[in-house]
Amino acid sequence: MRRIVFAAALPFIIVSCAAPLVPGDKWVHCLVSACIVPAGARLATGAGSDDGTAIACGMALSAYLGVVKEYSDSRAGRGFDWYDLLADLAGISAGAAVCCMTMEE
Repeated sequence: MRRIVFAAALPFIIVSCAAPLVPGDKWVHCLVSACIVPAGARLATGAGSDDGTAIACGMALSAYLGVVKEYSDSRAGRGFDWYDLLADLAGISAGAAVCCMTMEE
């Protein structure tokens, strides 16, 4: 159980420590994307998917929502920010890593 808690907390600790070094809202993109992956994976698992497929579904959901958010920003005149998508990708990777660690047990 300690391993699961540590695995879940590690990306948030790293991002929190790096937050003053990261410009703008990039750390928020990273954290939100990291949280969406396991939530999407849990939904897919509940629908009967195996672990690998569930993680892929969670990653796809998080990526989709990130792109939709950036598209809506561009339509609202705030501009499409590729660096926000890179922060989303970092969060997706962290969320997938946490899912892989927790699903092994």
